[in-house]
Formats: sequence, C-alpha cells, structure tokens
Amino acid sequence: MFRRECDLRVSRTPRADRRRGGISLVEAVLSTLIVSVMVVAALQSLGSAATADRIHAARRIGPALASQLMSEILVTAYEDDGDSPVFGPENGEGGSHRTKLDDVDDYDGWSSSPLQNKDGSAISGLSGWTRAVSVQWVDPNNVSTVVAAESGLKRIIVTVTDPQGRQTAATCLRGASSAYDYEPSSSTTYVNWVGVTLQIGPDDNARIYSGVNPLNGIPTPEGQ
Repeated sequence: MFRRECDLRVSRTPRADRRRGGISLVEAVLSTLIVSVMVVAALQSLGSAATADRIHAARRIGPALASQLMSEILVTAYEDDGDSPVFGPENGEGGSHRTKLDDVDDYDGWSSSPLQNKDGSAISGLSGWTRAVSVQWVDPNNVSTVVAAESGLKRIIVTVTDPQGRQTAATCLRGASSAYDYEPSSSTTYVNWVGVTLQIGPDDNARIYSGVNPLNGIPTPEGQ
C-alpha cells in the first residue's frame, strides 16, 4: 500500500496589506480645494485690512491738511488796505504760490493739486490730493446766510479731497475786528503761524500735519 501526503496549505496576504502607500486622487483634490479656500480667505482679509488702513489714513490726513491751510489764512488781514478794497486776489497776487496772498478773501477760489506749501514747493507723498478754498460774506446774525456786500464777517471753507474723492471740510469765521488785524506797537517781525509735519517710518500715509496761529504775536530775535 502506498500513501501520498500533500501539504495544500496556501499562505494568503490580507488585502489591506497589499494596498500601495500614498493618497488617492479624491483626497488630493479635496486637499487642494481646502487650501485654495483658505488662501482666498486670507487674501480677502489682507485686502480689507489695507483698504481700512487707507481710509483711516485719509481721515487723519484730511483734517490736518485743512487745519494747516486754515491757520495760514486766518492770520492774514481781513481785507486790503485802501478806501475801496477788492474782494478776491488783486492783479499780481495769483500764480502757483500763496506768498502774495495778504488778506482773507485773496484765497477765494484758490485750489491746488498736487498740494503745495505757501512758497509753491510741492508737498511730497500726497499725490492725488486737492485743496480748495471758498470765502464769502455772511450775515452776522445768521452765519449760514451768504450776503452779496460787505458785512464785517467772512466765512472761510477749506475743502480737502483725497485720491478716492472723499472730502474733508473745515469752516471758520473771520471778523473785521479780529485780534489779527491789530498792528503791533513797534515795528518788528512776529511769528504768526507755526506748522509741524511728523512722519514715523517710510510710509507717507503715516505723516501727521498740524499748524497753529498764536493769538499773541511772538517777536522773533532780531535778524531772523
């Protein structure tokens, strides 16, 4: 008698062990989609922050520029000397600078873009900005009412417009008997306006403009 013995055992590897490592196409697409959404959201946040920063800068710079020019106007004479003063700039008082504007209504209708200092030199870092001035006689009993003849009171409006068209306006009243019209007791040079420009870092939008006109004339040392 013959006996045959066979070992029929077969070794099987579990299906999970035979899978290749890595990610599937579906997982790759989902990952890309998630990253794209996050990038878009981050860019939108940065854009909103930049826009808010520009608006904040305009709201800070606009009033300062208006105040600076208003301070310059207020210290000038109420009107021209003489028996028949002319409202508005006289012959020879126009041009690109304001050094010859010597009374309040000389500034009526004046505007500048790009912005300029009083001597006509450009103010750097503020391209696209505009400043304009309007001067009118008003009724002393109702300053909102404009009159066509001398009333002893003038309303000055300085309007500053930023590159996006947003406007800032400063309004002041100037009377014929203002402290600025009193002549000093002796012939001398007085400081009647002081301007300050501050900037931290290279960003021009971080500039701060300000000015003040002292009511009491401050004599300057002789020779200055």
